[in-house]
Amino acid sequence: MAELTDKTGAPVEVRVTDKGNAYAVYLAADGTRLGAAYFVDRGDQRIFHHTLVGDEYAGRGLGSILVGAALEDTRAQGLTVVPSCQFVASWIEKKGYDGPVSSPTEDADEYVLQHAGEA
Repeated sequence: MAELTDKTGAPVEVRVTDKGNAYAVYLAADGTRLGAAYFVDRGDQRIFHHTLVGDEYAGRGLGSILVGAALEDTRAQGLTVVPSCQFVASWIEKKGYDGPVSSPTEDADEYVLQHAGEA
């Protein structure tokens, strides 16, 4: 994924974690992990269920950078976003997203509970 810059001017990058269950944002300089957007894939859906950025990195726009890059990659893969995570849902509502989106359902939430630890 492309290198990006946070609000402090620090170069950051977003990539899928080694476990393949989240997109994470890292400082480009030293690889420090700053946050992650966790997901579970179900068929052609990518269910985003939790996003977290460390409190010590608040105010740098990292959550927005993270979710924007994650959604861009999800769209490129032809997957439908299911925003079970409130941060992802709010980001889509505020910034817009031109890829396919499906509303979260109890079935999707149950799927996450059953499969989130497997990746």
